[in-house]
Amino acid sequence: RPGSRINVIGPSLREAPGAVTITLKDGGEPLMFKVRRTTRMEKVREAYASKRGVSPEHIRFIFDGERVTDDLTPALLKMKDGDEINVMLERSGD
Repeated sequence: RPGSRINVIGPSLREAPGAVTITLKDGGEPLMFKVRRTTRMEKVREAYASKRGVSPEHIRFIFDGERVTDDLTPALLKMKDGDEINVMLERSGD
C-alpha cells in the first residue's frame, strides 16, 4: 500500500539480539565469556589476553577449523550458546 514501509532483515541480523556464552580453550582451564552477538572478536581476544596475562597480538582464535579475524562477530560466525573456540598462543623464538 502507498506510504507503507517494509524492512527486510537478513538472517544474520535477525539472530543478532541477545547474547551467547562461548568457551575459549587453550589446553589449560577453559574460560567462558558471555558476549553480545554483535561484539567484535577483537574485544573478546583482548579480554581473553587480559585474563591470561598475555599480549593480544600473540593470540589466535580458531572456530570450526577456520581462523577468526578481529572484525567478525558471533552473529556473523553463526555461533550458538555453548560453542567453543580453540585458542592458539604464538610463542616468540628467543
